[in-house]
Amino acid sequence: MSTIKEVCLGLIREFSTLQGAYRYIGMFDHLYGDHYPTDELATWYKQHIFGLTVGGISLVANDALDENAKTQVVTLFNMIMSFMEKLAARGELMAEEQEIPLQAQLNAFESIVMIYLKSLEGA
Repeated sequence: MSTIKEVCLGLIREFSTLQGAYRYIGMFDHLYGDHYPTDELATWYKQHIFGLTVGGISLVANDALDENAKTQVVTLFNMIMSFMEKLAARGELMAEEQEIPLQAQLNAFESIVMIYLKSLEGA
């Protein structure tokens, strides 16, 4: 669980470094939200996204996790990616409109993720 925690927190803490990648993934998801235009693109995307590893662990294909834990980890990963994509696309505008600095939003989100990860450790 500690490696999963490191990966999840790394995705948040490295926001500024990964902002361009988050924007790209967000545009890809928007463009191909309900279908892939070709089987080749579907295969390529699945190989790259499902094959992602950070720190030697795959958040999607991890045989060390039981089905319940895998469901929770994949759902958490999807949640993190969704928020990072939104901040990458509209973070500065949101910060201005909501009067909450971008870094404060990232810090609050990290705290929320930490609370959830701690609850998984106790389960």
